[in-house]
Amino acid sequence: MDPVIIEQLGRAHPLAAHLDDFLTDLANASASAHTRRAYRGDLMQFAAHHGDRSAR
Repeated sequence: MDPVIIEQLGRAHPLAAHLDDFLTDLANASASAHTRRAYRGDLMQFAAHHGDRSAR
């Protein structure tokens, strides 16, 4: 799993595996490192607001 996902979200986050799969697909499609990093940053921001229902 992507180390940034683990560090920022943890493996137990409901979107962690899906985000990792998406980033892996981008890498397999030969997306540039810049593109993958940009997607990861945007998706991490989105995921930070999803999954923590106890805070609401």
